[in-house]
Amino acid sequence: MGLGVRWRVSPLRMARAYLELYRRRDQPGVREVLAGMVQSAHVGTGSAIGRALKHSGAMVKTGTAACTHVRSVPADGFVVALVPASNPQFLLLVRVHGVTGATAAVTAGRMLSRLED
Repeated sequence: MGLGVRWRVSPLRMARAYLELYRRRDQPGVREVLAGMVQSAHVGTGSAIGRALKHSGAMVKTGTAACTHVRSVPADGFVVALVPASNPQFLLLVRVHGVTGATAAVTAGRMLSRLED
C-alpha cells in the first residue's frame, strides 16, 4: 500500500466480509455474532467507541494481530465498526501500529464521534 505495510487481507475485502455478515443478520448463528459486536461496543474491547458515540450505537470487532510493517513491532490493533448498530450507514476499518485492538478502538471512537458533531 505504499506505507511499508502488507495487508494479508485487503481492507476492501475485509469491509465487504463484514457487510455480508450484516446482510445475513437473520441467519442462524449470525444474529449471535452481531449481538456480540454490539456488546463489544458497550462493555468489551470496543467500548471506547460506544463511549464516544452519544446518539447512536455501534457494532464493533477489535483484534490484535502480528505486525506486518517493515518496521516491525509485536502487534497492530485492528477495529471494524458499523454505525449505527440498528441500521449501519458507515463502516470504519482502522489499523493502528504497535497497539492492541482495544487501544485502536480509542482512535476509531474519536473518528466516529466526528460524525455526530
